[in-house]
Amino acid sequence: MSTIETQAYHFTEEVVKLLLDKFEGETVGSDEMNLELIMAALSPDFKPGDKVKKKKKKSKKVSLDEDGNVIKKKKKSLTGYTLFGKENKEEIKSEIQKLVDSGEEKVPHVSMQGTLWKKLSDEEKEEWNAKAKESANDE
Repeated sequence: MSTIETQAYHFTEEVVKLLLDKFEGETVGSDEMNLELIMAALSPDFKPGDKVKKKKKKSKKVSLDEDGNVIKKKKKSLTGYTLFGKENKEEIKSEIQKLVDSGEEKVPHVSMQGTLWKKLSDEEKEEWNAKAKESANDE
């Protein structure tokens, strides 16, 4: 179970315990256990109508040319390492699965990619870098 699932489980457990304790013997939907009373029990300091602070969205900064037209940013060029990861995605997944199947802990994709990249010779790495430059020139 992931961390967020574990936290959600424990949070839900606490909410249910509170409801069972506070509304023991009451029928859901009755006048003694309606939505308003449940919400008041869960959030006693909240008053309906209170404004909730919202985070402001950051405005995107754009560059303009002399005529006021938006200048598109150039994409970062692909590296040999990145291209290697893209083209070997299935092999990397397979290596991770082998580890898991053998009882070892699952490693992040990028960690396995780095491990496999480090195993390459300098010549192989140069080949991947050349392929990446080629693909950048094709675009």
